[in-house]
Amino acid sequence: MRRFVDLHLIPPLKDLSAIEKMVNLAFDVGLSTIAFTFPMDTPLEEIEHTRVICREAGVDFASRTDLSPSNPKDLIRVLRRVRKKFEIIGVFCHSQTVAKCAAKDSRVDLLNFPVESHFVFGRYSAHFTTPVCAALEIDVINITRFQGVERARIIGKLSRQLGVAKKLRIPIVISSGAMSWNAMRGPMDMATLVSLLGLDLQSAIEATSTSPMLILTRNRTKLDPSFVTSGVRFTRGKTIANAKDKT
Repeated sequence: MRRFVDLHLIPPLKDLSAIEKMVNLAFDVGLSTIAFTFPMDTPLEEIEHTRVICREAGVDFASRTDLSPSNPKDLIRVLRRVRKKFEIIGVFCHSQTVAKCAAKDSRVDLLNFPVESHFVFGRYSAHFTTPVCAALEIDVINITRFQGVERARIIGKLSRQLGVAKKLRIPIVISSGAMSWNAMRGPMDMATLVSLLGLDLQSAIEATSTSPMLILTRNRTKLDPSFVTSGVRFTRGKTIANAKDKT
């Protein structure tokens, strides 16, 4: 059974009723897993309280933080602080140097190119080398929140991002980017909207389900206290190698 995922919900964290409304709507529209975005200094108790709310509603919860580094050095410094605290880490790429650094760093999960930024992902595609560790994230809110000429400009920009990702075989993740319940979308709605940008519908469906779930599953494995390295776990005083996990 396919599990649908939205890795980028940005709730008003001080409004408990708004959080509960977003969680309940996520369940109603068919999302099995959601990630809420927290500031990187959020106390763990607050994050775990949100996890309980989701669990009681029957929704799988993941913690996320978004980074907006000004340069690669700043990115690397912050990653050391947050990688073991959050299940998902997104990086807003406002420059070529930050984008290149984030793309190659295995601690980064999602590359998000702000539509308001002057930096254009497509223009610098030749500077990216494979393999790219992170996935490109497309926020559906950027399609729906603009109108007229501005919407046409944003659609063109997102279409170019998708074109570059396909060319370089960078994984694609579709998220809502919603900051309130009324900006949320069901997974098939999100997939259909992004398919209008040039991504075939089947790939768009994968980008709302399989692709984000693979990222989350991988990270949960690494964050497990028993994890040592790929294919190796520490259990009750013994180090156990799992041949299936080795590549």
